[in-house]
Amino acid sequence: MENTDAIDKSLRLRYEAFSTFATEVNRADTLHDVGKAIASSLKFIVDAFAARITFLPDSLTLELSRGLYQLFPNHRDKLSDFETQCLTNNLPVALTSDEIRQNLDFQESIFYHPKITYLFALPVRLSGGQQLILLIAHRNALPFSEIDFRFLRLFCDVLTTKISQLLLAEKIAVKNLALEEANQSLLRLNRQVKKLNASLEKKVDERTHKLAEAHQELNTLFYRTSHDFRRPLTSMLGLVNLLEISQHPEEVVLLRQLLRKSIAELDNMLHKLQSISVYEEGMQAEAIHFPEMLASLAQKFVTLFEEENIHFSYEATLQQTFFSYPILISTLLENLLENAIQYRSMAAPFVRIDIQRKKQKLVVEGSDNGEGIPDHLQDKIFDMYFRASERAQGNGLGLYIVKKLLEKLQGTVSVESRVHAGTTFRLTIPGTFKRISPAEKPGQKNTVLLP
Repeated sequence: MENTDAIDKSLRLRYEAFSTFATEVNRADTLHDVGKAIASSLKFIVDAFAARITFLPDSLTLELSRGLYQLFPNHRDKLSDFETQCLTNNLPVALTSDEIRQNLDFQESIFYHPKITYLFALPVRLSGGQQLILLIAHRNALPFSEIDFRFLRLFCDVLTTKISQLLLAEKIAVKNLALEEANQSLLRLNRQVKKLNASLEKKVDERTHKLAEAHQELNTLFYRTSHDFRRPLTSMLGLVNLLEISQHPEEVVLLRQLLRKSIAELDNMLHKLQSISVYEEGMQAEAIHFPEMLASLAQKFVTLFEEENIHFSYEATLQQTFFSYPILISTLLENLLENAIQYRSMAAPFVRIDIQRKKQKLVVEGSDNGEGIPDHLQDKIFDMYFRASERAQGNGLGLYIVKKLLEKLQGTVSVESRVHAGTTFRLTIPGTFKRISPAEKPGQKNTVLLP
């Protein structure tokens, strides 16, 4: 009777220990909480001295020894041959102390202890392809009873359910983190796409606006050019007719002079139209020899300088040679000179060109003492065919060409002017400055050309 009472009391204690274990495991939020629950309850449930539980396929191993536990994730490589064989056969295995010591798998493990006399291995197949292998070591060499099996099965059921739940939660958390990172990356990409779209829309709007401007300019150019060409051509045809019927040598000479003037006017117009498209893709930058370039331009206008008594001078103060596109620079200077001549002063007219370097840019200033430009017209002087004065005899393309060529050179132009006092145009042109050998370096010195 006393023996039965002792068994009942022991059984009650084991149930209480299992109930406590099940409660703690159900409340566990982490695998370490599960380990603590096993460490505090397993000895009272099945009198374990040491234990190892491996959960597959996640390869999670928990070892319990002397009331302490250790958790080993990704422990598949350390699964012993004995455990692998037990899982393959899916049959419980019991080992005596001698068998434990003879098995190399248990050397240097928690089961290689002199107090351990009995080792029981229980493989458990779970749903979803999961497996669990439970190794429990005892100090008493007694076989497991049916009650021990029941407790172990209940222990495994509670344990595997909770471990599966926690591992699934970890996987979901990892997936959620990856999803959140992917969402953040997608948001960043969306912002970049929106920024690129906005930039692209801006560029499209700018290109569309420039295309519309170019289309309007082209229409205006065709319309005005046809009329401008018509006038000298009509004059030339009339002069030719007069030459054919003229009988007086003096008249013939005069008609020839007028014909030559009309031809020169037409040639000048063609030259200006050609200069609008003078820049070609693939042009190579070359050294600019300003004394030679300005002397050549002065020679082109020397007749006008002499006839109108215009004093022309220039100064180029460069320590290094400027590299750019000579034909574009020459066309810019030519149009500046022609504009200054068109709007020259009636008394002691002069035109001056100053060339200098400011940082990495070339600055060209064209100054005159002409009639000047009223403030309300200064924003319009670079428009196509605009003439600021009735005195102008040109076709209104000079400053328009200056603006267009500077756009191709990525340069800028500004103007300072006072009525009846003169005008200064300031051209800022990016380019490259290089120091070349004295034999190659052009003379950058002051030059004055008088009428």
